[in-house]
Amino acid sequence: MGKLGAGGRQADGNRAGVGFASLLCFLCPLSCFFRVSRTEAEALLEKNESCGNLLLRPGRDGKSVSVTTRQVVNGAAVLKHYKINQHGKQYVIDVENPYYCSSLAGVVEFFVKTSKHTLIPLQLDDSYAETLEFVLTDNENGESTRMVPKPPRLPDIPPLSARGDSA
Repeated sequence: MGKLGAGGRQADGNRAGVGFASLLCFLCPLSCFFRVSRTEAEALLEKNESCGNLLLRPGRDGKSVSVTTRQVVNGAAVLKHYKINQHGKQYVIDVENPYYCSSLAGVVEFFVKTSKHTLIPLQLDDSYAETLEFVLTDNENGESTRMVPKPPRLPDIPPLSARGDSA
């Protein structure tokens, strides 16, 4: 998962649309904003449940933002998605009784406080690399090349009958 801008992240292979949510990817200073689809958000929260259970992501329409939450209740995962629209300088949580916030940080704070801190923004530890890579420098021309090594191939193990093992 690579960082985008000041805190937005993008899942591999995700195609973002043009609009408010796409622009937000580059402007949002919140580390719980991820440029992922609804399905990817659900998987991200499940995979990283010890790191938080709430994230912001672009809305399906490319104009809004969504909040995705995942909580485990009686052993079963409960996933919820909330649409956040921007009206002027306000962010509106689009629910039966809309709630207005002056910033996306305010939206996150609303969910955290309203849930009595049972909802926690997802914070992934980006201090560790996700792939093994290194840089090689050509001594002749000084060019540097980023290399991603292929994992070593494990030797073929002959079938039991070929090894002479008896059961």
